[in-house]
Amino acid sequence: MLKRCIGMALLLAVSGAARAEEKNVAAGRQEYLNSCAVCHGADGRAGTPFGRLLKVEPPSLRQLSKNNGGSFPLFTVYQTIDGRLPMPGHGPREMPVWGQRYSFAAAPGVSFEPYRTEAAVRERIVALIDYLYTLQD
Repeated sequence: MLKRCIGMALLLAVSGAARAEEKNVAAGRQEYLNSCAVCHGADGRAGTPFGRLLKVEPPSLRQLSKNNGGSFPLFTVYQTIDGRLPMPGHGPREMPVWGQRYSFAAAPGVSFEPYRTEAAVRERIVALIDYLYTLQD
C-alpha cells in the first residue's frame, strides 16, 4: 500500500511538473514574440524584413545546439539575453536593444516593483530560454 501511495505521489508530482513546464514554455514563447521575433523571425529561422535591413543579419536561433556541438548553450544564451555577454547586434551592454526588460536595474527614481524584481526578471529569461530550447532543429 505504501509503495502504491508513493508511486501515486510521484506520478502527480511529475504531471504537475509537466504542466508547469508547458506553462513556462508558453510564457517563453510570448517573451520571444515580444522581444526577439522582429529580428530572428516568429519561427526562429531569421530572414525577417527588418533583420535584412541591419548591417549584420540576425542568425537563426534554431541552430544554437547544432552550432555548439549538439548541446544547447544554456549559459551563453542566458548571458546574451541578460546583457552580460557582448553581442554587437543587441546594442551596448548597458542597454541591449530591448532596453531594461531583462535587467534588474531601473532608471534612477523609477520603480517597477513588483515587475523589476530579480526573481521576475530571471523568470522571464528562463521562460525565454525554455522556449528557445524547443525551437532547436
